[in-house]
Amino acid sequence: MLILNKKSGFTLVEVMCSIAVFSIIFISAFTIKLCTKKVENYNNILTKYTYYCTEIKNDLLVNASREDIVKLIKSNKKYINLSTINENDFKNENVINLFTDFVNQEDAYAEINAIDDVLQHIFVKVSFSFLDKKIIYNFDFYKG
Repeated sequence: MLILNKKSGFTLVEVMCSIAVFSIIFISAFTIKLCTKKVENYNNILTKYTYYCTEIKNDLLVNASREDIVKLIKSNKKYINLSTINENDFKNENVINLFTDFVNQEDAYAEINAIDDVLQHIFVKVSFSFLDKKIIYNFDFYKG
């Protein structure tokens, strides 16, 4: 009698190993995609607030007088709530009109201060949250 020992197909161990390898590769690719999305969101937010800072600086340099800036600070109107504005607000309105005397510290905001000397030294602080972290950027410029 002739006994044939032919096996066809995969064993259970081979199938389990291939599923484990596939799962590791899939989880790694998903983690990389998730990290890429977080970085993309952070860059978009940073680009938006950098644009806002540039618009604030340019508008204060071109359209605001030294007296306007001193009056803003003395009247304690030195905050702009960045969470409730968009790019059109900078184009349609003078930045001086966007400043208020109060802002919720939990929201994204810009704060202005100045030292009045021969050249007016203007400080702008931008504060926002990203992934439950408070991020603060400071920049300054001179108006003379």
